[in-house]
Amino acid sequence: MWEFAAPNGLCSSITEAKHIKAVKEPWRRSSRNEALGQMLLTNEALDKLAASRVDFASREMLNMPSLAASFVALYPTEPPQVDEPSADEWINDAVPVPGPTVHAYVTMAITKQHRHSQRIVGLAAEINQPELPALVRRFLYNELHPHSDLHGSRISLDSCPPFNEKIFVHYSAAATFYAPSDPSGIGGMRRKHIRATPSWRKKEPRFDCVFVNMDPAKNRLHVHKPLVARILLFFSFSYHAKRYLCALVRWFEPVGDQPDEDTGMWMVRPALREGEPSMAVIRLDRIYRAAHLIPVFGRKPIPEGLQAYHSLDAFQTFYINKFADHHAFELLSSR
Repeated sequence: MWEFAAPNGLCSSITEAKHIKAVKEPWRRSSRNEALGQMLLTNEALDKLAASRVDFASREMLNMPSLAASFVALYPTEPPQVDEPSADEWINDAVPVPGPTVHAYVTMAITKQHRHSQRIVGLAAEINQPELPALVRRFLYNELHPHSDLHGSRISLDSCPPFNEKIFVHYSAAATFYAPSDPSGIGGMRRKHIRATPSWRKKEPRFDCVFVNMDPAKNRLHVHKPLVARILLFFSFSYHAKRYLCALVRWFEPVGDQPDEDTGMWMVRPALREGEPSMAVIRLDRIYRAAHLIPVFGRKPIPEGLQAYHSLDAFQTFYINKFADHHAFELLSSR
């Protein structure tokens, strides 16, 4: 140790190099859910491939003919263009995005979940959100009357358009944004997935939180008082030949007019309207990116059976975690 700064004289750089090949890279290739078995299979397959390569090389099976070598030199293979997220990208929450720098945008998952009712009343009963039909009608009023002096939430429901169209549920969306300080593509773009599913990886439910930008003229979030909501449902429908991509959200409201003095993080709590949770239907493109909320635990002991997916329901106040990644820090630290 004193001579080489390594236990038993073992070079730590070699140890790290082997650790990367045997542990880190197989883990990155896994689904990151119960990954040990997947990692062992990956290592086994890599060992077999390496043995095959040695065998093929000894038989001169890998020698490229001169004509083929000339063809490859003259006509190099172009890298594939990535238009749609790959399967691995939908499994992992955050991935770099190749390509140039573009404005932030959000895309809905392509798959429609047909196990749910396609009628608004039936779907509202399934997800235990009886206000969903009224919220959709108020949303349509805002969309059809963008210059109205009254917001859809302030008018009589009878003044809102009727809605009897088919509705389709989606379990996720993907927010793509400029984040050069985080692992990103060559243009600095990064994609983070937002989930709203009753069973994540065939286990517990997952309903993520997001930052919302209600000003369509601004591509950047206004952080004087960050607007945060929890996604309860992703859905889509067509109305008068126009397709709408939407989210049912429950609002959080800031606690105070500035971040917490001790932590530097904004604090929020579930917003109420007349004693009931404040909810709304918003357009998908109003979502900016995922938000990470940390419970304010207080002084009382946490129940032993409390699971991570209970936290947004079990606690009353939360910190908006600006240390979740570089982009969140830049977003919530700007003025």
